[in-house]
Amino acid sequence: FATTEVTNEQFRRFRPNHDSGRYGAIGLDGPKQPAVNIRWEDAAAYCNNLNVAAKLPEAYLAGQGALALARPVGRGYRLPTEAEWAWAARRAGGVEPRRFPWGNAMPPAPGSGNFADRSVAGVLADTIPGYDDGYTGSAPVGQFAPSAAGLYDMAGNAAEWVHDAYA
Repeated sequence: FATTEVTNEQFRRFRPNHDSGRYGAIGLDGPKQPAVNIRWEDAAAYCNNLNVAAKLPEAYLAGQGALALARPVGRGYRLPTEAEWAWAARRAGGVEPRRFPWGNAMPPAPGSGNFADRSVAGVLADTIPGYDDGYTGSAPVGQFAPSAAGLYDMAGNAAEWVHDAYA
């Protein structure tokens, strides 16, 4: 499994013309920045591409006009379920359950991740007062300390696709 978000550089090996774009004057398309502006179907197809390269069965199959998870669920690359993602973000690594990946309190401790901070106060309406992560846009993946489970960017930076929806 991956320990960081998928970078633009990695995603472009699958889809060479991918462009993460901009948010106003803020660039999101650097090679080490997380790939954004992709659909769920793109993320699922990327997983399939990784499986093919690793000589594993595809995780998602075309059916009734959409991709669906292959049954039985095999080994290999797939999107985590929302419950798996939440567990990895707040519990994995043997620590007590936390409200947020960095702990139980807001605001996040300095260096906890890339969030809407004071550097984007002129661009976004809602920011974390006094917080400064050093990036006006998305940060290159893995720039902040990993979680207890060794996973990076479990909060902030970019939204991640999961297999299912939170309900």
